[in-house]
Amino acid sequence: MFQVVYEYPNPWPENGPLRVELQFAGEIAVSPEQARRRANGFLSHNVALFAEAGVPVLMLGARPIWRMNIHLVLRSKGNVGRIGVLDVDAVTGEIIPLSDQQIQEMQNHARTIAASPPQATTTAQSSRYR
Repeated sequence: MFQVVYEYPNPWPENGPLRVELQFAGEIAVSPEQARRRANGFLSHNVALFAEAGVPVLMLGARPIWRMNIHLVLRSKGNVGRIGVLDVDAVTGEIIPLSDQQIQEMQNHARTIAASPPQATTTAQSSRYR
């Protein structure tokens, strides 16, 4: 099972309810697990060895993507906190590039969390299911 989110391009109406009609036609060539593996490879080479992608969510829009929260996972503590977000193109499998600043912010956030991690509620082994 996986989640699908549609990015609605119009603003919320000022008065009354929002009427939504959705239709998507296209092929999603990259599975959630393939996207997660690509993300984890990117993270280990570019962010931190202990950064791990969470559960992919399919975001439907002009460019379908798999979006994953990125967590700092320490062997002795498990998942100790979210450090950012990473997107993978759901058609090609390409990582949506992060700027150097975004990578630096993730690394800084990971260092801050690692310096005083809160109590984790899951183990590192079960972190792939978040």
